[in-house]
Amino acid sequence: MCTNGNPTHRVNESCFPFSIKKDFIKTSSTSGYTIDRIKNDTLILSERINGMEDDKLKRLYFIREQKIFNEIKKQKGGIKKQIANEFYTPVLKSSLMLELNKAFKKKHSNFKLKGKVIIDLVNKKVQTKITYSNTIDSSKIKRVRKIIGKSYKLWNLERFDGIETITLPFVLKDKKTKTVWGISMKFFTTSFYYLDTVHGGDLKTNQKAGEYFAKAIKAFQNKEYENSIFCFSKSYELDSKNIDALYNRAAVYYEMGKTELACKDWISLSQLGQKRGMELLNNHCK
Repeated sequence: MCTNGNPTHRVNESCFPFSIKKDFIKTSSTSGYTIDRIKNDTLILSERINGMEDDKLKRLYFIREQKIFNEIKKQKGGIKKQIANEFYTPVLKSSLMLELNKAFKKKHSNFKLKGKVIIDLVNKKVQTKITYSNTIDSSKIKRVRKIIGKSYKLWNLERFDGIETITLPFVLKDKKTKTVWGISMKFFTTSFYYLDTVHGGDLKTNQKAGEYFAKAIKAFQNKEYENSIFCFSKSYELDSKNIDALYNRAAVYYEMGKTELACKDWISLSQLGQKRGMELLNNHCK
């Protein structure tokens, strides 16, 4: 069983052995996944770790990649010039970051770029448009353009027959310190913060979500319930993995006597497989 978080360069980032018995996938002596649902195109797994409550464990939703790709392709119809996203993209046969780092060798420095990679399937070439740069050294930009421009043969474009061009927005950062140096690159975004991620999330956004969560707790302690609701809502909106914000918002609604709104949040938590959410729903809602 392997995981991979890069849509444009699919290599196995981490792999581990497993065994399967009935509806349980065992990954170690103390952990594994229960198969909640399995169909031709859908798989739902619930994490199981000895000694941990269900509400603190992950629920994973998988959809067959080709199904999502086909649905997006159908939506785009006959558009000849298309924009890629993480579910609808050509795939690199080897790492573009590796090629860039080879080209820069030991000539790394601290700079950032934003731009677009435009793959021209008609003329079989790649063009790079730079929309932002914080460096005035044009030689660095030229080198980035040159390496990306030579990448046409690296892209697997079989699924994009009949399309003239496909564009991939990207951000790029070259970092050089006493201990770390090298180029990192992220597609499908214009935010540099996505180069520093926490479990796939935008670092700045997650920090902001945490700030709203702390404000919500303080507002509740001061009995500023409306403000607390607002801040818990913003926290969950920014980071949907933070289900504690949803639990706490429901608790504030209930404290205010707004049981109907609390029940809506407990329904959402139940749909996410939260055992405690199901209990609260059954105990307090019709």
